[in-house]
Amino acid sequence: MITLDMKTVVFANVVVCFVSLIVLLFLWYQNHKKYSGLAFWVLDWFLLTGGTLLIALQGTIPSWASMLLSNSMLIGGTFVLCFGLSRFAGKKHNPIIISSVFVVLAIFIAVQSYFIYVHNDLIVRNYNVTIGLLLTFALGTWLMFKGVNPEIRRISKGTGIAFAILAFISLIRIMGFTLIPQTSNQFLQSGKFDTLLVALLVGATAFLAFNLVLMVNKRLYSEEKNVYLASFPELNTSPILELDMEGKIRYQNPSCNRIFPDLATLGLKHPFFASLTQVIQELRDGNAVQPVIHNVAVAEAVYEQAYFAIGKNQIRIYTRDITKGKKAEEKLADSEIRYRRLFETAQDAILILNGDNGQIIDANPFITVWL
Repeated sequence: MITLDMKTVVFANVVVCFVSLIVLLFLWYQNHKKYSGLAFWVLDWFLLTGGTLLIALQGTIPSWASMLLSNSMLIGGTFVLCFGLSRFAGKKHNPIIISSVFVVLAIFIAVQSYFIYVHNDLIVRNYNVTIGLLLTFALGTWLMFKGVNPEIRRISKGTGIAFAILAFISLIRIMGFTLIPQTSNQFLQSGKFDTLLVALLVGATAFLAFNLVLMVNKRLYSEEKNVYLASFPELNTSPILELDMEGKIRYQNPSCNRIFPDLATLGLKHPFFASLTQVIQELRDGNAVQPVIHNVAVAEAVYEQAYFAIGKNQIRIYTRDITKGKKAEEKLADSEIRYRRLFETAQDAILILNGDNGQIIDANPFITVWL
């Protein structure tokens, strides 16, 4: 029978973190030109792997490396991950939050140093490390559920759940330090309860890495689903264009050339691009999962444009003619205005009743003559 001990769990965590690092490194290699922030994910798992390895070597390397540097890498790495997730979601960073992160790290390092070199106390160090991790996991949970735009939120729930699980286990661990006294002042000789919770943290960390990969795949799928017609642009009967973020036309399909023959001549001065400046700003603000929709009038026609961010530096535009629909809406609005005018000016009393209960729904002004 294999006995679960802290040293075995920590070495297992080194393996899990290293495998996750390789997976995320491959994910970065495949998608770093398309999405921002992935490099920070890789950096986080590099720090997690290195920090966990230093903990596993406790007793064979200096305490500043195995106790102070190692845990600083774990907490700092998770903050780096949150920073990368924020970049991935296209969010602008709040200077107050960034400053708070540095304050938390400074406090952690100061407390950890005191209880290593001045008063060697494993329990306080465990409290310090776990509270630091709890804060980072709570930040990640908030970011994935509340801090990102609705489009990203649809694909970030799994990552948010993983952060929430890590935060919950950390909270239980903090309670355990209070209820179950430690029998040793050496972390690698911790009791079975804390060993079990650390093992659960290892599993939750692997679950987090899995959801990060899944989140990128969901975003890729969502974007490809939205622009699947781009695989056959030459056969599409609707105009399709591709631009860079500076507005320079990179491609236009034959339908675009047919419907807008003067587009190549006028370029960005064409009425077709009336909304382009606003769209570029919206896409730069992170709206890259769902299309940005705008209507433009060209001559006597009205076109609906769906803009998609293709990677970080390219925009694809799909266009459809909605002139008939707009004219039908205008005719309906005119009919309603004429009806309302006749209704209001009629010299006969007019009542409109609910057929089910007989209640008055509407009445014209002439009804007052009869009241």
